[in-house]
Amino acid sequence: GVQTVIPVGIAQTRADGPDGTGAVALFGLDAAGGPARDADIVLSAGAAAALGAAAGDDVGIAGSTYRVDAVTSDSWYSHTPIVTMTPAAWAETDR
Repeated sequence: GVQTVIPVGIAQTRADGPDGTGAVALFGLDAAGGPARDADIVLSAGAAAALGAAAGDDVGIAGSTYRVDAVTSDSWYSHTPIVTMTPAAWAETDR
């Protein structure tokens, strides 16, 4: 049976990186699956490539700027690369 349930927020949007703009899937995950700080994001390899971004770079999403904490393996949701952020930061993108 199910032993653990983790809440996740999911939204589709666009992101602006140092060397590109593209569609991304935003995942709002707690610290076990996402970044520890609200000002940080984690990019999948596909998102990093599309945005021309690496760890330490700034990426714009929904009118806010986030620092890339890390780039992880290639992960996709609904044919778009994943960007992971805290649940609080994810909720702010919808305001």
